[in-house]
Amino acid sequence: MSEPLPGKLRAKWDSLIATEGKRLGLTDCRPFLENKMVNDIFYEGRFNGRPCIVKCSSKAPDSIKNEYDLSLRIFRHSPSVTPEPLAYWMSDDNRAAFVVTAKIMGYSLTELIAKGLSPNDVDRVADDILMLLRALENTNVVHRDLFTDNLFLDSDGHLKAIDFQFAIDRTNYRECEWMQKNRKYQYVVFGVNHDLGLGVWNDAAALLRITEKLPQSPKTKEVMEKLRKSFTNGLFRAPPDVMTKIKLWFYALSLVMQKFLHRKDAAKCARLETRLNRMRSIVLRHVQK
Repeated sequence: MSEPLPGKLRAKWDSLIATEGKRLGLTDCRPFLENKMVNDIFYEGRFNGRPCIVKCSSKAPDSIKNEYDLSLRIFRHSPSVTPEPLAYWMSDDNRAAFVVTAKIMGYSLTELIAKGLSPNDVDRVADDILMLLRALENTNVVHRDLFTDNLFLDSDGHLKAIDFQFAIDRTNYRECEWMQKNRKYQYVVFGVNHDLGLGVWNDAAALLRITEKLPQSPKTKEVMEKLRKSFTNGLFRAPPDVMTKIKLWFYALSLVMQKFLHRKDAAKCARLETRLNRMRSIVLRHVQK
């Protein structure tokens, strides 16, 4: 889903990191990922001398506060399942937000599966997947965006979840203001294949599908059975209204047109194809119901 930000916006972020960020303890920062859809940009650097990742957003600054609060809640309950949140602040003009987390010194689960996991690593990852679900349940957090790119095996040997930007507190189901106004993003980005019905996001179902991608062992089978028994926990239900359904249809058509117009740009086409595949799933499995 990542696309480069417009040059002026990128320059603004670089300036904020170099000024406000430095004043708060950020040094040696360099950008490594940009997401145009929510005007996010990621930097890696050091925070008071400690290796860190900085996530910034100008389109959805309240979601960054949400990420800090919920990831901190998870970390305090189970420090091994997510990197430590180190800081959060708004820019001086209150139009941009930053969250700083400890840098994970390892690889994503996507990379590890591609490289091949040893039997011991498989069992350890399976145990950590179950530990993550229990931490989410016990803290009343619904992550909503669990997939292998958002899980990393850290140097301490534990699997850690990142990206709590649009997570939900299960006790009140309050979403950030930007998400309330952008339901399309909710259906395009979140784990629409992990539901148990129309508009249902389920962390247990998402983690089950992730565990199914691992080499199978008695441990993975045991963990998958426990995940299945947890399907009723950690749900977030948000069925699309009529206008959202219409917008999803038009968005799917726009992706087809964009893919045609950018047919000579392989990288652009690949990103559009990813979104289009998700939209096909939504339109066929959800919107027609």
